[in-house]
Amino acid sequence: VSLLLPRFPALDVPSRPEANAALDQLWQRNGGVRLLAKLARQGCLSGQVFVRVLAPEPPENAPRLLALNPANCLAFWRADDYEDVLWYELHWSYGRANYRQAIVRGQGEWLIETWQDEGSGWRRLEQRLWRYALAPIVTWPHQSAPNAFYGQPEISNFALNDRVNKLMSDVARILRYHAAPRTVGIGFEARDLTPTAINTLWTIPKADAKVFNLEMQSDLASSMKAVEFLTRAFLAEQRVVVLDGNVADWQRITNLGVRALYMDALFKIEELRRSYEVGLQQLSQTMRLLIGEADYLAPIRVIWPDPLPTNAAESVAVLARELALGLVSRQTAARERGRDWEIELARLAAERALQVGSSDEEVASDD
Repeated sequence: VSLLLPRFPALDVPSRPEANAALDQLWQRNGGVRLLAKLARQGCLSGQVFVRVLAPEPPENAPRLLALNPANCLAFWRADDYEDVLWYELHWSYGRANYRQAIVRGQGEWLIETWQDEGSGWRRLEQRLWRYALAPIVTWPHQSAPNAFYGQPEISNFALNDRVNKLMSDVARILRYHAAPRTVGIGFEARDLTPTAINTLWTIPKADAKVFNLEMQSDLASSMKAVEFLTRAFLAEQRVVVLDGNVADWQRITNLGVRALYMDALFKIEELRRSYEVGLQQLSQTMRLLIGEADYLAPIRVIWPDPLPTNAAESVAVLARELALGLVSRQTAARERGRDWEIELARLAAERALQVGSSDEEVASDD
């Protein structure tokens, strides 16, 4: 989740740049990156993300995004096209009653029916219309599965996970019984021990008696190596990068070197972004529809932040070369460095005006 969402991604409406600020405000009023992190965690655990969009009440408020528990949500699609969703069902319980809500697609609107079962059968409580073309439920897979509507969770190989847990349980059991040394006595019986008052000293009236500590001869190195091997295999299957060493070992590594080390994780993050990008676009379009935007179906570009640390001097040097070669504009360079171009442009103009005013005053004083 941290690599996928280090910060809230930038949302851009290329056909209407002036709508970007309003769209960003809609997301921030719904929690921004905190909401996205919650959705990503649900996707990691269940493999599918479900979000309900609630109409603004009163109308001047912002639409609300509600993260649903994927375990309570079902989608129904055409038998010959699993990407064409016909209706959704939400299930929950309260007290002794069970509830079911069906959200059925119609012609340019959605029919919402709520049913209740208190043990005597289902009865309809409410029926209303969602008078919008876009559905009030937005869903997308965490990791796309071939030929399937629902996605895949992060943890799928439970057998390997169980094996790691079993091996560590065995190691813990060995340490529990054998980690501490055992005091052993030979050549005498227990009744031959005579306690004294000298610092808990015991005496044994037999010359050939021996007392010594019996310690575990193995440090369980082979068992710990097996645990480490299986753990790395488990993480590698999920494409999680674990770096060896400390900070000093990576002081002189370049931006390219960092990306090469995290290449496997970056490829996975890119796959996840393809899924979450669709969800972000659909949620943004639905919220724009609810606030009355006429071009709510306008394409929305998602600009993801870089999850890896970078050397700022190296990045600036690359941008300076691109500017010198005429490959990018100053506005693009400012955006890549995280600056707001309009604000910076106004500040630069103010500084130039201040410099011109100072120069005029110096000329006047010389005269």
